Amino acid sequence: MSEATETQTLGRAELDQLAKPRYGSFTLPTGARIVFMSLRRSVLYAIDAGVFDSEGNQVEGRLRERPARILAACLCDSKGARLYRDDEWERVDNLPPDVFEPLWAAVRKHLGFDDKAADDEAADSAKN
Repeated sequence: MSEATETQTLGRAELDQLAKPRYGSFTLPTGARIVFMSLRRSVLYAIDAGVFDSEGNQVEGRLRERPARILAACLCDSKGARLYRDDEWERVDNLPPDVFEPLWAAVRKHLGFDDKAADDEAADSAKN
């Protein structure tokens, strides 16, 4: 029989450590590195709120904007300062595909989007 282990209670300092922004990076074919940070859930929810109406239906044309809006919100310099304002997402959307696509894949992985999609797919398979 195994002994019951005591549950550790987290305090404010430990929670603050968990809440610190995480940073990722992507190296362009030129060798230059682009840095990005994790987004707060509230930012992602705000972006998603613009994509869906109050009844949960997709707003026409907005879903295709989502990647550029997310990239605009998380691209930053080496000190964590954002490179683009929220309203500059179209400039990010105009990046060449050989920069945008691999960067979007790296950011998706960093933010855990691909893991969530795989989990959702596994849950759907389990239901059937």
